[in-house]
Amino acid sequence: VKLSTEYGGKSQLNLGHLVDAKKQKRGEGVELRTDDWGVIRAGKGIFISADAQPKAQGPVLDMNAALAQLKNALHLVNALAQSADVSGALAADTQAQQGLQQALSGLQKAGLLASAPAGIGLATPANLQLSAGQNLIATAGDSADVSVFKRFSLAAGEAVSLFAQKLGMKLIAARGAVDIQAQSDAMTLQAHKALTLNSISDEITLNAEQGITLVSRGAYIKLKDGAIEIGAPGEIRVKGATVQVSATASLEKSLSAMTLKDPVYANPMSGRFQIKDAASNELKPYVAYRMATADGSLVHGVTDAEGYTQRHHGLDPQNIQLFFD
Repeated sequence: VKLSTEYGGKSQLNLGHLVDAKKQKRGEGVELRTDDWGVIRAGKGIFISADAQPKAQGPVLDMNAALAQLKNALHLVNALAQSADVSGALAADTQAQQGLQQALSGLQKAGLLASAPAGIGLATPANLQLSAGQNLIATAGDSADVSVFKRFSLAAGEAVSLFAQKLGMKLIAARGAVDIQAQSDAMTLQAHKALTLNSISDEITLNAEQGITLVSRGAYIKLKDGAIEIGAPGEIRVKGATVQVSATASLEKSLSAMTLKDPVYANPMSGRFQIKDAASNELKPYVAYRMATADGSLVHGVTDAEGYTQRHHGLDPQNIQLFFD
């Protein structure tokens, strides 16, 4: 079966045994194609599936295979979140994942669900963007690999937490320096077993403005205010070919001031607006708008079924203006 038009190039709906203009076989199944633009739109939601439904038996929205995959992912997240929380790391937000699963089940809300038993691939020679106005969730039952040829940049407005449950963690730079800073607070390095600091071809320098204290089972060495204090509950042994005592000496190594170069955002905000008719107080769904922020950004959008604009994120409260087309 072929439904075709030549308007604006060739647009076709081909069903069953697919052939070309010379009756040569092109394939089997269904093909919807056009040389112009293509749009798929469904106001109550879209379900795309490669899971078999032989002879069209069963409900159209039979998505048991897809929902089972989402449930398994949620189970995995819950298990790892509990382990991360016990260890003191930040746990994943499982409530957001539960809410998404409920919305997609039977397309109770206008969502898009895609499922395939043998895998899904997205590829482009240009740019690929994933954007979520709220939570971005990724789970894997095995491994997750991210390979980037040039830079890999990660920024979080509040906190970053890395947690490995079983086999440890590695941070390695094959070339270039490694710089770890706590620019406005303390830093803690702690190990259940040995903690080793090595400098293979240079020196190790410990420098502190207020003092350095080395402690082990009651014995200590304290460097503070230009003096050295040594104490021990047992004996103190000094060994060497010679022991020299001379006049006072000092070594001054200045500390670079560590200041935040970015402003401190005390009140990160995230929110959206619900548009209502001023006279009737009725909600205004599917209304085009423009949102202008204090930094000069201009965002175009359309309100949803409940009259809400898209969510706006900012690092400080700011003036926002809404314009309606």
